Amino acid sequence: MKNIVYLILVLVSYFNSYAQSKVEYSNSIGISIPVIFNNSNGIYYSGGNRKEPTGKATSYGINCNFQRSVYKKIFLIAGAGYFRQSFHIVRPFSFDGDPGTNLLYSTKRYFYDNTHWLIGIGYYLNLNKETRVKGLGSYNSLTSFRQYYEPARLTNVAQKPNEINKQKMKIGSTIDLSVGIEKDIKRHLSVGLDAVMPIFSNWKNDEIFIKYDYSHDSQKIAENRFSIGIAFSCKYYF
Repeated sequence: MKNIVYLILVLVSYFNSYAQSKVEYSNSIGISIPVIFNNSNGIYYSGGNRKEPTGKATSYGINCNFQRSVYKKIFLIAGAGYFRQSFHIVRPFSFDGDPGTNLLYSTKRYFYDNTHWLIGIGYYLNLNKETRVKGLGSYNSLTSFRQYYEPARLTNVAQKPNEINKQKMKIGSTIDLSVGIEKDIKRHLSVGLDAVMPIFSNWKNDEIFIKYDYSHDSQKIAENRFSIGIAFSCKYYF
């Protein structure tokens, strides 16, 4: 992550010095609301056999982004915000609401509330004076501050209906590609809609999932099979 941030800063510095005499900068600040559908699988072992239960879920968030044109139609973007990453996967976990039989529980669904940091580089093409299409590649980092786990079923001695933890944990990162259209609605104000496809996901481990001595990935949060989504945006140019 530090190397990527350093690379972005170097690019900004380079384009600043090279492009000052060539283009007029067009900066913007705005919000974006991504909604991502995912089909993912978990990992656990039963009788020594590897199991990969799948599930479909929808994740969403809101970000504040700063965009800066750096050379002709190339721009850089950086942002921060909130993102809820959700999974609907049935898999064993250690449920603290039933100390006697905590290892007999499986999740029905689980999600992570995160701080979301992103950086990216993109390109736009004007269709007319008010409308443009754009493409963007972005790196997204998610750090959870709240974790929610809902059991698939409860025993008669369960002490609570779900488990909520408030640990700080890095849950993973994604690389997304997006293509969209943006339209000016006032002199400095625009709205946009993008199609978003995460092309790479790297999910970390969560210790609440059962660890098996003969496996290195049974605590992995999930493995992505397919993801796609949309993002709404509103920008103020200055």
